[in-house]
Amino acid sequence: MKKTIKLFALILTIVMVVSLAACSGRNSKAAKAFFSSYGKATPFSEGLVWSEMMGGATVFNESGKVIYQSGNKLDRSVPFKDGVSFYQSGKNYYIVDKNGKVTYQTPPYSDAKYEKILAYGDGKFLVYRYSREFGSDSGKTLGTIDKNGKETTSFTPVSCNVSSNCDYLGDGVFLIDIEKTFDTTDGKCKNYHGKKHGEKSENGKIWIEVSDYSIGLYDLHTAEYQSLEGHTGKNHYVVNETGIYDGSYYNLNGEEIADIQLYKDKVIERRDFSKEGYTPLVLSDGGKFITYVNMSGEEQFKPIQAGSEYSIFGDLFAVGNKDSGIVTIYDCKGKERYHVENVAVLKDLELYENYFISGSETENSRKYYFFK
Repeated sequence: MKKTIKLFALILTIVMVVSLAACSGRNSKAAKAFFSSYGKATPFSEGLVWSEMMGGATVFNESGKVIYQSGNKLDRSVPFKDGVSFYQSGKNYYIVDKNGKVTYQTPPYSDAKYEKILAYGDGKFLVYRYSREFGSDSGKTLGTIDKNGKETTSFTPVSCNVSSNCDYLGDGVFLIDIEKTFDTTDGKCKNYHGKKHGEKSENGKIWIEVSDYSIGLYDLHTAEYQSLEGHTGKNHYVVNETGIYDGSYYNLNGEEIADIQLYKDKVIERRDFSKEGYTPLVLSDGGKFITYVNMSGEEQFKPIQAGSEYSIFGDLFAVGNKDSGIVTIYDCKGKERYHVENVAVLKDLELYENYFISGSETENSRKYYFFK
């Protein structure tokens, strides 16, 4: 194991040194370094990221230091949150903390008895347990454990289907199927008919999209859905914590917080307001353009052409040009903040706080570019 880690560290150092020379931009705020994801590139979370390199599940930090590595194949992983994560390898599941310690792994699999870790939220891992009794397949239960495998809620018999790709909605409620949730506060499965949901809940409610024409607030515990009266049509969005109809922005209490009618007929994408009170508008007008407005609807700068690739992260947005291999990053005032040259493969651009990802997943060329 130590030899493998040292070998990876050596390779990574070489890649980063070469990249440093390649990414020196035309100003002092150009990207400083990048390294290959060695496979599918997923965003960093709490400064850590999962990857499959040298044939095994691996966690490394933004400096390229290997935090955890095993010989297990990486079939599925979730982002680190609260200092913990888990991954699936075949029919086995492992909980790993931020220091690279395996704090729990599921018991050996058998057709008659097995366990799956499905999702994580608020200190709880949702677990599905199956135990086949003689002449029956009724031994299906759901419950939660902590990072050490200790039960945090009792395991409840369930008859509903349970998907392998569950999600945490908030307030102790997990999405377990396209039509069902599991409420750990009462151990019951409840109806859910959302096609898409926001990433944040408040007071037990979350924004969901029910159809191409309707969004509304979903109560996680009563399973009741409340559409905003009088609002129908395709011009709507469910984002992180906001519901948007025709330029009207609503919070998780169903209260209108802003009415942005600027460029109304040309807007093709909207986002949440940032903590500083700004939101981006993506426009279509013989090409794609990006501008920002404040909560009063006041434009912050003349729309900037998005180029062949663009991505938005809070009060930053990036535009890229495939022909030149250049990515320029602006703030919500339209000021150029970072300029990155020699982007190897400019495709499927994803911007984050201090780096972006670009490249082709099928060609194994997605890379992380750090610009801060």
